[in-house]
Amino acid sequence: APAAPQVSVEANSPTTATISWLADEGSVGISKYLLSRDGEQLAELGGDELTYLDEGLSPETSYEYAVVAVGEFGRSSDAGSATLNTPADTTKTVIGLGSTWSWRYDSAAWDPTWNTVGFDDSTWASGEAPLGRGPGTWATNIMPDTLSPVPLSAQFRQVVQVEDPAQLGSPMIKVRADDGVVVYVNGQEVGRKNLPSGTLGQNSYATAAPRASAAAANLSEFEVPAALLQAGENTVAVSIHGNYRGTTDLSYDLSLTADLQG
Repeated sequence: APAAPQVSVEANSPTTATISWLADEGSVGISKYLLSRDGEQLAELGGDELTYLDEGLSPETSYEYAVVAVGEFGRSSDAGSATLNTPADTTKTVIGLGSTWSWRYDSAAWDPTWNTVGFDDSTWASGEAPLGRGPGTWATNIMPDTLSPVPLSAQFRQVVQVEDPAQLGSPMIKVRADDGVVVYVNGQEVGRKNLPSGTLGQNSYATAAPRASAAAANLSEFEVPAALLQAGENTVAVSIHGNYRGTTDLSYDLSLTADLQG
């Protein structure tokens, strides 16, 4: 039987955590991992998957995680375990993971104002995140039918209300970047990952191709300059890009949080 995996867990926020594990150097031929939380099975993962993003946790709560390695012939290891104590919630969630976004997925050129506050996206589709295509479980499938040619990028928009920007310290965006991503707030770029420098368009290729599971477990982070947020309507606009047209999947989700001031 395989040796017990070495397990670690880190809180990403008061409600999310990343569980990671390593197989013992002497363990070979692992076919899958069984992950549990507080004695209840949470996920069954492939033998080459070594991280998992757990969501929907409660702040200031203790959780016990365990990972069992299953070998090629069905023999199971002892459980490797780790304990997590989630921190207190001192943040304001402006946009939560799993929220609803306006989106488009086609090969048409970008409207120059698509990422601005005043752009009319009423003709775009709408759906809950995670949004994606290809293998995986999506709240919204952005390509239920075959498209030809397959679009290289997908765009997403959400308008949110901010009552008092002065109460929001250190605004932070965390986004699922599968494959490449660029993020705009009120028309200003706040960051990009796995994309080339310079001007981007609907046919810009990503420079890397992370797996959907890796992108979900390792969200990309971008600081939002406080001066960009304004009282009233604020627009977050995002473009996700594939590394090549035949890429098996694209996926997207995003959160915007800030520290409460005063």
